[in-house]
Amino acid sequence: MPKQKSQLLTLDLGLTTGYAVLNNNGKVIFKGKYDWRDQERSLKLLLSAYTPTHVLAETPVIIRGPLGEKLDHVVSQVRLIVGSDLIEIDPARWKNSWWGGVRFPGRKMSRHVQDAIRMGWWFLEVELKRSNIRANVGNT
Repeated sequence: MPKQKSQLLTLDLGLTTGYAVLNNNGKVIFKGKYDWRDQERSLKLLLSAYTPTHVLAETPVIIRGPLGEKLDHVVSQVRLIVGSDLIEIDPARWKNSWWGGVRFPGRKMSRHVQDAIRMGWWFLEVELKRSNIRANVGNT
């Protein structure tokens, strides 16, 4: 991965975490997913390679039991690695917006990666007040 400054790293946290790196205009620079067992290495590599100005994580609902324990570990590890710069997003904040309905026809991407991209576009438009983001829909 080339070292470059980016606006945003978004994480759709889960046992499979989808991620997207976006520039100021919402153009997807890099995207992918990683397994929860490889999270520490993968996340540190992304942070080092792209030095994002904002890091967003959609925090999953933690349930009881083995799955909940794994998800809790995922969230705790992200909080520890990113630190106080982490912006945690409740899924309901963006999934109920226009961005939650954006589709990626003809593109093979996991729903986790799609959610990371959509959440990034939502954040850029709604939270950072970028007005040109919708022009990048379809340019993934």
